[in-house]
Amino acid sequence: MIFFFGTVLAGAVDRVGNQSIKSRFLVVLLPLIPLRSYFVISEPKNFQMTASTVRAIPIRLSAKSILIGYLRLYSWLPSILFLASGLTRQFGIGFVAAGYIALALFAGCFSITMFGLGRLSRAERERRIKLRESTGFAIDPEIFPVPPERMAMGFPALVDDAKA
Repeated sequence: MIFFFGTVLAGAVDRVGNQSIKSRFLVVLLPLIPLRSYFVISEPKNFQMTASTVRAIPIRLSAKSILIGYLRLYSWLPSILFLASGLTRQFGIGFVAAGYIALALFAGCFSITMFGLGRLSRAERERRIKLRESTGFAIDPEIFPVPPERMAMGFPALVDDAKA
């Protein structure tokens, strides 16, 4: 991933179908600061994600999404630190072997963060699927930062406001 300046949407957690929670990070060469978290309702299947193609509702910052976002975006860091640490020379590891070890470190860190972290338990997933069937959203209503009187209007009003 090559970043320069702007923002990136990352840290997908609590995914049910095409709905998830993600956070937007400020990027200055690398992702630095989390700006906002969103409940993503739908996004394109291709990589052409722009503000107009991702349907999302702003929510309060999600610590889980931010942590997972950082871990996934920086999963390459242990490999670089290993290569730069000098351990390869200290233990007499050759250049090619060090490359394979660094690749294995990257693959392990990336796999753990992509496929192991940020998943819902089976029971919670089933509960969220039932929520999605009844409300259209696979998320607890309490997560939305709106006044209680607005919540009485229901989720569709929130989506319409988010599109505006």
